[in-house]
Amino acid sequence: MKILRRKRYINIFFLICIIMILIAGCDDKSKATVANNVDKPDFKEKAINAYLKNNFLDAGKYYLKNTKEKSKEESFMYSDEIKLGLVQVLSKNQHFLSIQDMNNKGYYIKDIDNDNIPEIICANSLKLDIYKFNGDDFKTISLNLPSDIKSSCIGKITKDKIAIILSNYGDVKEETGVYVVEDEKIVKKLNFTSAEFTNSIVKDIDGDGIYEIGEITGDEVSKTINWNKINGDYSKQVVKTESMSNLEYIKLRNLNILDSTIKLSKNPSDEEILSFLTKALKYERAIYYLRDGDALEIDERPYFKLCKPVDTKENLIKYYNNYFSRNFINNSIDKFYKFKDNVPYVLEGDAGLESVVTKVISKTKSGDNLKITIQIFDGSDKGSIECSLVLENGEYKIDSGEIFI
Repeated sequence: MKILRRKRYINIFFLICIIMILIAGCDDKSKATVANNVDKPDFKEKAINAYLKNNFLDAGKYYLKNTKEKSKEESFMYSDEIKLGLVQVLSKNQHFLSIQDMNNKGYYIKDIDNDNIPEIICANSLKLDIYKFNGDDFKTISLNLPSDIKSSCIGKITKDKIAIILSNYGDVKEETGVYVVEDEKIVKKLNFTSAEFTNSIVKDIDGDGIYEIGEITGDEVSKTINWNKINGDYSKQVVKTESMSNLEYIKLRNLNILDSTIKLSKNPSDEEILSFLTKALKYERAIYYLRDGDALEIDERPYFKLCKPVDTKENLIKYYNNYFSRNFINNSIDKFYKFKDNVPYVLEGDAGLESVVTKVISKTKSGDNLKITIQIFDGSDKGSIECSLVLENGEYKIDSGEIFI
């Protein structure tokens, strides 16, 4: 009986030892897991902390490290602000109010070489700059262009290739170029001699997620758009043809301008002001040329009916408010527009249509107002005029300026 009892104690002793060994093993694993989690850097948290300290460059680097680690871009608190801050630093202090505003100005964050790390693309003026992050710092790839970039977009042109598509005035004709990154160089793969309005002639027309590019030909009477699909060897294949009148072509050009607006920061540089006012002039002219049909005489003066998307008074005011203050619209719009059954009619004329803003001579800020003296060229003479901007809902809007409306 004593022998059996001794054996039972021995068995219990060994069972207790085995349980303790198992518990110790689990505890070691738990400690190892905790240690690994402590050692593993939280790039997202570091990005946020750096951003809150106004260290935009480091915040952007941590954002890119987090993207590489997760193999995709993540949206989290301040992620948009971090991206805007990074591009602001790399673009030599351009200012952006939103991601859309940044893209409309020709600046992007997008993975264009399929390495799971977005590149920073600056497609502005006479140069294309691409900043590639190597894990610690940025390497710059650049390409000088023959003339100013008018518009740009980035997207898939084949199943596995992403391109930067730029429209600009070439040496002889307007051109749209397709650029890719190969062996850490920017290479122009295709050229289309058509028009400078990229947003209207670069589209996914068949819904497969891949851009087709339109090439426009024709004369002053009619135009033809040949929509090209890009093959893997960068050859192009026409997949659809559309015809349009010259009037429809003019509408297409001007609709493209209305689709792409830019914003002005609260502390703008002279370059930003110049770009903003130039875009505003083009924008207003685009509205003027969205005309439909022949002139109609109203109060013994010729007026043209406006078409979509500015075909009602409410829509006209909404589009004007992208660049112009409510005060400016209320004081000026009735001088040049008449309304019949709520449909806008614009007065025929050419006042200001040839003016170009060439220089910011001076600027003075007082509260929410920014007074500017600008130099203009009207096709024959240079001159200077006063222009004022006012903060409205956190954005600068044009409040006065005789070259507008």
